[in-house]
Amino acid sequence: MLDDLDSPHAPRSLPASTDALLLLCEEAISALFEPTSCHRLATLLGEAELQGVPSTVFELLQCAQREFQRRATASSDVDFWNRPEGLDRRLRESRTNLGGSSWVYHGTTFARLKSIKLRGLISTERPVWTADHLQEHCRKGVFFTDSLSHALNFALSAHVHSYGRRTSIQRRPVVIRVATTGLELTLDERGALGECSIASSPVSVAKAQVLIGPLTVIPHWLTFEDAIERTDLPPLPEGYKIA
Repeated sequence: MLDDLDSPHAPRSLPASTDALLLLCEEAISALFEPTSCHRLATLLGEAELQGVPSTVFELLQCAQREFQRRATASSDVDFWNRPEGLDRRLRESRTNLGGSSWVYHGTTFARLKSIKLRGLISTERPVWTADHLQEHCRKGVFFTDSLSHALNFALSAHVHSYGRRTSIQRRPVVIRVATTGLELTLDERGALGECSIASSPVSVAKAQVLIGPLTVIPHWLTFEDAIERTDLPPLPEGYKIA
């Protein structure tokens, strides 16, 4: 019988496999709309061994499976982009409430990975935003969001405002995923997309992971070393835009 999330006997930590599955669903619900990949995820959830997980988590994974099935067979653009409100947030809250992993995301470009690996994530010297009051705000620290979709949009902003040929590998948008353990984060009251936070001190990327955009397949996270060494990336198409 499935445990209830609200039961005093509910587990306070998740098996690694369940944690990873919830995290994958959360990120994909947030940012993935490619039909074939959505069909693969729906199939994966249908075949997953979910015995013993809390009932609330089981229900959320069923919701995720139905959503991936819907995206895989959407008959119009309107249907396809009509994402369920707050499902990614509910998946995240369930995972962290049960002692699962906790992550934040930072959007940037491929060209900056080498310096970030050497120096860590530090407050920017050249903010993307040009307004004086926003530049001052952006220099307060390193900015994160708890949503992969929002981080991809921040990466697009970095892609648009960077220099060089727009379709080059160096301008490719990337997202860095950092575990929150040991991070001192404060709420960014000016954050317009989701819950944004600021780290006032440099952030180590020793255990961070990198997602190279665009997100057209199931999220595949790389170590910094593997990401930097990627030379086989096809150029971005002309007019590329993250949704």
